[in-house]
Amino acid sequence: MTRKTIKLLNTQETVTLLTLHLGTPVAWGAFLADIRRTPREGIPVPSLHGLRLRPYAQYGQVALYRPCDLKDFIDAVRTADPGIKAASKPAFYVVEDHGELQPWQWRKARPAIHPTEPAALLKRAA
Repeated sequence: MTRKTIKLLNTQETVTLLTLHLGTPVAWGAFLADIRRTPREGIPVPSLHGLRLRPYAQYGQVALYRPCDLKDFIDAVRTADPGIKAASKPAFYVVEDHGELQPWQWRKARPAIHPTEPAALLKRAA
């Protein structure tokens, strides 16, 4: 037996990366949970284009995945379905904020034109 220290991703990190790189063609959390279950008679193990992402190890009840396995899975899914879209980048908004006591319904927002310049956005909103 050999011991080694390697980087592993928990299920939540894996779901986040799958969503960022592949979008949401399936509910990733449920997809990974179904793959981890022991196959029961008559119930097929789920796959996406015939591909499965299996955990590498576990820590208690938490499944852990290797980043290289995750990358290989993402590349294989993209090869199998070139039309798959990654999730959209987080949207930035300019918000008219008049204090913490104001209800959320009263805070007006509009899409930011240049989200890479937050200081300029704050000046424009003022």
